[in-house]
Formats: sequence, structure tokens, C-alpha cells
Amino acid sequence: MFTLDTSSFPTTTDELAQAVTVSLRKWVDRPMVAATGVYPSLDSAEINLSGATFDAAEAPPDVRAVDQPTPGPTVDRFVLLAKPIQAHGVAAQLELTATKVRLSYAHNRAGQTIVLLTDAAAGRLQIDIAQRDLENAALFAAQAAARPHGIAVQRVELSLACATPRELAVSARVTAKKLVTAIIRLSGRAIIDDQLNATLRNLAVDGDGMVAKIVVSLIRPHLQKLEGQQQSLLALPGNIQLSGLALDASDGLKLTAHF
Repeated sequence: MFTLDTSSFPTTTDELAQAVTVSLRKWVDRPMVAATGVYPSLDSAEINLSGATFDAAEAPPDVRAVDQPTPGPTVDRFVLLAKPIQAHGVAAQLELTATKVRLSYAHNRAGQTIVLLTDAAAGRLQIDIAQRDLENAALFAAQAAARPHGIAVQRVELSLACATPRELAVSARVTAKKLVTAIIRLSGRAIIDDQLNATLRNLAVDGDGMVAKIVVSLIRPHLQKLEGQQQSLLALPGNIQLSGLALDASDGLKLTAHF
């Protein structure tokens, strides 16, 4: 789930809450962490990131364990809220609730403690991103990728549709300029599995005119590398299986998962 800035494992409720707070400040500007109960049997734990700004420039935490996990605390009710959380002016709503949670500790390569979600009796995850924020996120990513090539991306228009509750079809119309304006069209599908990994399929790009062909030639090799790859949305441990998943693209994108 996340790392702690310590090599030793917390041994009290207050130590755990403080260690999580200090660690999260690397990525968000206003984490609020609260825990109740006598360690290691906690009554509740809540991480509230609502209104926080996420520092996307900071490297993501390394949560790959290099040693055998050690049993940590149990939590009767766990809540993670981010309603909203922002990065580069793009907002997303996230809420995760779970009951009868078991946590474990391990170390990553840097010797930092990792807090891992080992098991949960039941849980619900909801992620909601408005259409405007999705297009702003796509625009920011496209501008960053195109800028080194002297191409100015001016606009990205997205169209989303759900073929099934676990399959999202995406098409994009990108307006870019290099001396003259060009329109580039991209499309693809994302299929979500039981571990909340998205497999990318049928990725394609085309465009009309000389500038569009230049842009297409830059994009196509990247799409070919992404074809068939899995992108983790929110990795779940192997022993936690989804009991239900629904995608809704009627107004932006909403993902609701039960486990």
C-alpha cells in the first residue's frame, strides 16, 4: 500500500498513525490520519486526503517486498478518503472502505518499512473523475510528450463508452500544431481484471496531413509497446478477489468495485 520512513515496525497505535502521516507528506500536502483502539487490534483507521494536492513529480513509493512479510495490526474498519485529490489541476474523487482488515509489514530495497494490505473480509472502492478532468489530464500528458518535438497540443476531446461492466472503449481527438494545425485520432480499449489491472487492447492512431503524419509516426511506436500491457489501477493482494466491478462512462468515468 505505502512505505514508512523508518526501518523499524510501529508497535503502538500512535506510532503507526504518526509514521503514516510523515510518509504521506512526501506525496500530499495535507494528510489527516486517525486510528483508534489498542495496538495491534485497532477499532478503526482513517486516512483522509480530501482537498489535498498530490505531488506527481515525486517518485511513486516502492512497495515491493524483499523479505518475508511480518504480521501487523488488524483493523475492524479502514477508510481512505480523497474527495477530491488534485494533481496538475486535475481532480479525482476516491473512497475506499474495508472491514476486518489484516495488515503486514515488510521492507523494500531501500530498507524502508512497507505497510501491506494482506486481507479483508469485505470492501468497496469508488473512483470518480469528471469528463473535464479526464480531458485536462489527457491534455497535460499529451503536451508533455509532444513539447520536446516542437509540437504544441492545443486540445484533447475524449469519448468514452462501456461495452461491458469491465471494458472501457476510449477514443480521442487531439488538436496539435507545428506551423499548421493537425487533427490526430486515437482509440483503444481497457479491460479490467480481478486485481484491478487494466489490459490495453486495439490501440490505434491516425491523422490527415503532413503534420498529423509526423505526430502519428511519433505516437505509434509507443502504442505498440503498450498493446497488451497491464497497467495497475490499484493493485490488490492475490488473496483479495473482486466480487463485483462496474464502469460507468455516462458522465466522465466512475469505477465501483466490491471485494
